[in-house]
Amino acid sequence: MRSSSDPSQVLFEDFSVCSSLTDLQLKLKKEALQLERSVNWNSTTQIHRRKGLAIAASRTKTQLTEVGPFVHQ
Repeated sequence: MRSSSDPSQVLFEDFSVCSSLTDLQLKLKKEALQLERSVNWNSTTQIHRRKGLAIAASRTKTQLTEVGPFVHQ
């Protein structure tokens, strides 16, 4: 339990694990960038998957038997 009711003291106690506020900012920026990359990768993967399914769906039955089924790599 915290004995201090001073908000600045509470804030300081919360961030005492980091050596400085800039370290915390750097960690948050890295985490945000990693999350952004993850989101971008997932949406790019979905776009390519949909594109491949659209190509496969547009083939006729004879094209499917001649070429073979569409395989996403």
